[in-house]
Amino acid sequence: MTAEAAERAARARRWERATDWPLIIAGIIFLAAYAIPILKPNLPRGVVIMCLCLTLITWAIFVIDYVIRVFLADERLRYVLRHWYDALVVLLPLLRPLQLLRLIPVLLVINRRAQTRLRGRVAIYVAGGATLLAFCASLAVLDAERSNPTPTSRASAMRCGGRSRP
Repeated sequence: MTAEAAERAARARRWERATDWPLIIAGIIFLAAYAIPILKPNLPRGVVIMCLCLTLITWAIFVIDYVIRVFLADERLRYVLRHWYDALVVLLPLLRPLQLLRLIPVLLVINRRAQTRLRGRVAIYVAGGATLLAFCASLAVLDAERSNPTPTSRASAMRCGGRSRP
């Protein structure tokens, strides 16, 4: 490894350490801004616009983070190929039906933290991840079914756990 490559790797590690918590916080803000208009559909227009702006801002933060990680990588093409899933997650949510995929970067950041902090607590991580996934799937079901003429309650969406009706 050359001195330049070692310096680049050190900068990438510093970037990850510096951004882990801010990205988790951005993810929580995104989740709240995504969930509030779904759970409370009759919000004032200003609140809905604020939630939309927050989701766009937090998403931009994740895009910037990915771009910086690629820039800091020693072999950028190799990094993109090895982390193709991250790139896909960053790009795909521009399509309206795939909005829920925006939460995947949050799970990736939490996973990075879990790998270093919770090595012996796999069950806690799995349970937390499963709960977050079930909540997000329920939000997606509730959001999708709001346009359906048959009313759906939050409890029904939670019981459904992400399964769509026939």
